[in-house]
Amino acid sequence: AGAYQALNKDDKALEYYKKALAKNPENSELTYSIGAIYANMQNYEEARKYFMNAVKLNPSNLMAKDGLADMNDILSQGNVVEAARLIDSKNYTEALAMLDKAISICPNNADAYYYKGSVYDAQSKPQQAIESYKKSLEYNKNHDVTYYLIAIDYENMNNPKEALEYYKKFLEVYKTNDEYSQYVKARIPEIEADLNPKQ
Repeated sequence: AGAYQALNKDDKALEYYKKALAKNPENSELTYSIGAIYANMQNYEEARKYFMNAVKLNPSNLMAKDGLADMNDILSQGNVVEAARLIDSKNYTEALAMLDKAISICPNNADAYYYKGSVYDAQSKPQQAIESYKKSLEYNKNHDVTYYLIAIDYENMNNPKEALEYYKKFLEVYKTNDEYSQYVKARIPEIEADLNPKQ
């Protein structure tokens, strides 16, 4: 198997690694090697299965742990890309299912939660959108547009105090001087004036 792998003959290497694994099914390193070949062949689902088994067989197999983390990221992000395509075609139910799948594979995928928020916004569900956006920020605090969208949703729900907080957070992380930052800079004093009317 090793010789075939060195010759870049992945199919043959796989065949012999699997024969070796059949004789020694508890071997974490062999299981990892099969996963690595599948990853090399871009068969990420199969690679993930073998890396997961390798970690089960030996929880201290660091290469298998790294491989599993990489496959989780690749597969999860693939689902997010597919969900974004479905959102563009307004297929929101399937997009949500795809995003939930992405999150089940990789629970800290900030992009998946962000897109869930955008689906809920498209469905006029601001409270659910806010919850998803906040979850996204737990995993990526620098995603500036998320603060802006939360603020807009709070405004739509007539909650100016929370909107104000998120507009301010948006300006903390958003460093571009464009129509968004100009709008927010103008909007903040208006909200503050409404919240603290002069006697």
